[in-house]
Amino acid sequence: MSKLDHLQNIFTAEIGAVDLLLRVPGRANIIGEHIDYCGGRVLPFAISQSMHFVAKRRDDNIVSIKALDMGEQVSFEIGDINKIEGWASYFAQALNIISSQYSLSGLDIYFLSDIPMGAGVSSSSAICVGIITIIDTLYELSLSDDQKVDIASQSEHGIGIRGGIMDQYTILFGKENHALLIDCAEGKHENINLSDISYKWILLNTNVKHNLAHSPYNDRRSQVEEALKLVNEKSGLQKTFKEINLSDINFISDHPILKKRLLHIYNEMCRVDQAVNCIRSKSFNELGQLLYESHLSLSRDYEVSCVELDFVCDQLSDDKNVLGARMMGGGFGGSVIALVKEEYESSRVVEDYKSKFNIELNTISIEPCGGLEILTMVR
Repeated sequence: MSKLDHLQNIFTAEIGAVDLLLRVPGRANIIGEHIDYCGGRVLPFAISQSMHFVAKRRDDNIVSIKALDMGEQVSFEIGDINKIEGWASYFAQALNIISSQYSLSGLDIYFLSDIPMGAGVSSSSAICVGIITIIDTLYELSLSDDQKVDIASQSEHGIGIRGGIMDQYTILFGKENHALLIDCAEGKHENINLSDISYKWILLNTNVKHNLAHSPYNDRRSQVEEALKLVNEKSGLQKTFKEINLSDINFISDHPILKKRLLHIYNEMCRVDQAVNCIRSKSFNELGQLLYESHLSLSRDYEVSCVELDFVCDQLSDDKNVLGARMMGGGFGGSVIALVKEEYESSRVVEDYKSKFNIELNTISIEPCGGLEILTMVR
């Protein structure tokens, strides 16, 4: 029996007939890290690792959610979210935002996930987009995709993560065999064909967990915002992050930390455009080099890496079957994304990592897949 059948069978036995079945993918990002909240362009894709939700409307005001893979269940009244913690807080925040604008009754929701939590592949955004789509569909709210992205982003801000729109957008708009070149300022994208790449993408999950709401993630956003404000004050200009150049950044040479942070943003934005050109011209060795450069910048200038992520990237750089690798996601743990040849074998880095840190390093194959899907809808 498949996991999906298992999910439906348990729900049917415990709750009743399913009203809605939903698949919500995770997200990988080729390049463009910490760029979305700066209004730049990023290059992510949706992945096959997904959350599956089954749901049914209730007649009362109770929301009951069961995470089958974690063996956990929570129940709360709509609007009463003060004591909700952990994964359930993402559901609660989204419900709170929508219920402030629309009249809702309760829900029964069960879900299963093969998106690794804390690995930097947007499990939290999958929860937010999932619950928003459930509510929109079952209550026929007719929310646009842009509204769903906005509500999901607000939900994560409510948890304490001052991120951008990349994750939520990718989950909704993902396309099979394509990356999305997303302009995060405009909320628009261009599909970039990845089907001609004769290499494969993998993730190496360090199993170093990160909670971005309780990490220096938000500090980095504050720092680059302060850096841009200083540049504009000292130059007399009013530029956005996308408009600055190296000469502008030199205006804050007397603020070395802020300068380093802004240098990462500038250089990473340039790397995104270069990466797209590499994909289009099939210059995959050059693409791999851009990944290594991105990691160095994230580690040294933006300082969001950690010793485990740096170790994995260093080990991969010595492997002739690896074209490039970098830390992926908000940082301070999570995964490394790597572009590798078909014959790549991860056993050596897995063994070395275990020997050094006494932590398992999990290798995950990923590929560009379609975005969110409504699999079953009963009206």
